[in-house]
Amino acid sequence: MKASDPRNAFYWRFVELGTINMPAHPFIRPAFDTTEELAAQVAIQRMNQAIDEVLSK
Repeated sequence: MKASDPRNAFYWRFVELGTINMPAHPFIRPAFDTTEELAAQVAIQRMNQAIDEVLSK
């Protein structure tokens, strides 16, 4: 797989974590940190909705 292929998920770790020759430029962790609470709320809401659907049968 080529580095320029947009489907290639191999190179993200070098950008995120850096290498011996390249400083880290985190982009995944900051994005996760800013949306963590919202993602948890949405997951809980969907689980409650699924439970309600099962119990209403």
